[in-house]
Amino acid sequence: MHFKYKSYNFLPAKLTFLLLCFFSFSSNSQIVSGEMGSDEEKKEKPKKVKKEFNRDSLNGSTYYLTGMYTYGHRSFTDNSPYSTYETWNDQTAGSSGGITLGLLMDLNKNFSLDMGISYFGQKENYNFDDPDSDSTYFFSNTYMQLGVPIKLRYTYGDRLQIFGFVGLTPLNLLNVRFNESYNTKQGLSIISETELIKEKLSTFNLQTNAGFGMTYNLDWVGFTLYPEFRYNVINTYNPKTRPVEHNMFGLAVHAGMTLRF
Repeated sequence: MHFKYKSYNFLPAKLTFLLLCFFSFSSNSQIVSGEMGSDEEKKEKPKKVKKEFNRDSLNGSTYYLTGMYTYGHRSFTDNSPYSTYETWNDQTAGSSGGITLGLLMDLNKNFSLDMGISYFGQKENYNFDDPDSDSTYFFSNTYMQLGVPIKLRYTYGDRLQIFGFVGLTPLNLLNVRFNESYNTKQGLSIISETELIKEKLSTFNLQTNAGFGMTYNLDWVGFTLYPEFRYNVINTYNPKTRPVEHNMFGLAVHAGMTLRF
C-alpha cells in the first residue's frame, strides 16, 4: 500500500513536467518561424540588369541606301578638223542626283569591302543671253550612268565611325538627257521635251573614287554622310564618230541609312 501511494503521488508531477516541455517547445517554434518569416520579407528581389548591346555579336554585314547629290564637270578637247565642237568649251558645271544601294563586308577589324549598284546623272549646262535683245538660249546635257562601285574602306570607331575609301566603278553610260529652252525676241518662252541621245557614246566607262565620311550607329540602324571625288578615265564619246576628248569628273555627296544584321 505504501508503494501504490507513492506512484499516484508522482504522476501529477510528471504530467506537469510534460506540459511545461510542450508549451516551451511550442513557444520556441513560433518565435523561430516568426523570425524566418521576417527574414524572407526583408530579402529584396533581384534587380533586372539591362544587357548592353554589343555590335560585335552581329555577323558583320552592313547594308546601306543613300541618296546622292552630284556636282560635275569635264575636261574637254575638240579634235575635229574645223573646230566643230568649239562652243562646247562654254559649257559649265551642273548638278544632278542619284541613288546607291550597297553592302559592306568586313575583312578584319578595320578594313571592309564596299560593293553596290549606283544610278546617277552628271550634268553640264550652256546658257546664252543676247545683249541686244530679250532672247536667251539654254540647254543641258545630263549623262545618265549605271555603275557597280567596288571600294576598299578603312573604318575607325564603333558607335561613331570615321572612314575613308578608294575604289573603282565599272559603269555603263545609258544615255544623255538633252533639255532645251529659249526666249524669242518677242518674249515668247519655249521649253522643249527631253530628248534621249544614245548615239556616238562609249557605252562602257571606268570611274575612280576616293572619299571620306562618318556613320553614327544606333544598334542595327545607322546614319551615314560622306563626300566623294570621282573621275571617269575613259572618253565619254567614241572618237571615231565624234572626235572629242570628254572625261567627266565631279564631287558627289551621299547621305542615307545603314542596316546591320
